[in-house]
Amino acid sequence: MDNVKIDPEMFKSYLTVNKGEEFSYGSVIYNQTYDAHPPLFYLVLHTISSFFPGQFSKWFGLIPNIFYFAISMFLLLKIVRCISKNNIFNIAVLTFYGFSIGAVNSVTFVRMYMLLTMWCLMFLLQNIRLYQEQRQSLRNMILLAIATCGGMYTQFFFIIFAAPIVLVYMVYLLKNKQWKYIVQYCVCGCVGAVCAIALFPSYILKVFGGDSNNNSSATHENLKNIRDLGKKVSVYWGYISAELFGSILIVLIIVVVTLLIVGVLRKLFLYICIVEERGKRYLKIEKKKEIQYKIELKKEYIIAISIMLSIAFYFIIVSKITQFYSNRYIMCIYPLLVLCMCMLIYAVLKIYIKWRGKRAIIFGICVVCIVGLTYYANDPCYLYPDRGENLKTIEKYCNNPCIYVYYSSHKLLNNALELEKFDDIYQVYYADLGKKIDEIDTSSTKMILYIDKLINEWGGENLTECVKESTKILGYTSYEKIAEDSDTMIFCLSK
Repeated sequence: MDNVKIDPEMFKSYLTVNKGEEFSYGSVIYNQTYDAHPPLFYLVLHTISSFFPGQFSKWFGLIPNIFYFAISMFLLLKIVRCISKNNIFNIAVLTFYGFSIGAVNSVTFVRMYMLLTMWCLMFLLQNIRLYQEQRQSLRNMILLAIATCGGMYTQFFFIIFAAPIVLVYMVYLLKNKQWKYIVQYCVCGCVGAVCAIALFPSYILKVFGGDSNNNSSATHENLKNIRDLGKKVSVYWGYISAELFGSILIVLIIVVVTLLIVGVLRKLFLYICIVEERGKRYLKIEKKKEIQYKIELKKEYIIAISIMLSIAFYFIIVSKITQFYSNRYIMCIYPLLVLCMCMLIYAVLKIYIKWRGKRAIIFGICVVCIVGLTYYANDPCYLYPDRGENLKTIEKYCNNPCIYVYYSSHKLLNNALELEKFDDIYQVYYADLGKKIDEIDTSSTKMILYIDKLINEWGGENLTECVKESTKILGYTSYEKIAEDSDTMIFCLSK
């Protein structure tokens, strides 16, 4: 990458496990030591790729994500059943999340966030079971330790997710003076944490911002700065609204909460009925004279409230500390956000509709409408249909030389499947094109030009002007746009 002319074999080498490098886990851990995340996801990806040396396939990443998704759906079902035994409600929650754009994005984004979701749900479920059963079985403790180790070994944000859950359960144990269980719970958590740290020795430095990675340092700086919190919360709220609730989350919350408050007040303070007098019907509203209600604090209610508080904590902290705006950072709470919304909607329907069959039908219609509206208003993020078309287009032009003019060199890797098809490839920083022209062979009558869109977004340069200037510097007289994707515009230059 230090040279203007680069070998297309570099891209194939980058994308695949080469022969002789199979199951080289040391290299994976080494790479992640200098990157931002723990290595579990990449270890799995490397293992699968090692069975197919020299080959690249999107399915090497998608199949494990589908597997993690299937386990996450099973765990979500178990969590929902801890709150409600109503099968209609359980099916609706799974349908709502399983068919949401948020779930599709979590699976098709080939990174560790679907795996993180699985560990988060597993950790939450084991804590719920410890609370419900009022005992700490060896099986639950082992599963909790595995979830702790797996979550920490997958992504640092697992710690943020786990923190409020641990705090709530510890408060419960302290309140009930269950000292033996406190010790067992702490030992179990420590075993999981120590295993994760032992498997990834640079863990502590990364968590506390002591390593050389810029993301780690920036995260700690963001934690100190609260000036942009409102903007960040707004951005992440937008992701949740778009990917789960059809971009109407705020409207949905206002309607549901208003109906819930009105329904509760009506039930507590007013007697409302329809009466018939002299052949006419009236809506009769009377104040209740004696108000005395007992609301049983069921464990299901405590669990539901604890989940809401935990995901609110995660949402605020993650919004605050992330260096970049991205939906990936909050994907792990998507299933629980859906669960909370379903609980609110169903609570409203229980207040206003007494007949269970009618209530189930309306609840199902609500879920289907919200999921349908989500796909009407938005599209999944990580399907990249344009790249498939670009690949077909580039095959017609790959006998020509290619030059990639970038703002950030890592962008070349996003087009690796296309670039590996060329015989001659040049790459240069956009401001250095004139200085490096002597290192570029421009004798061909045609040349393919990739323009990095970050030149406009971060560099502040007009892309059209950049294309014109690049064409002139390279000695070509005309250009034609042949393809475009989310990262680049692709042109064919002619003399």
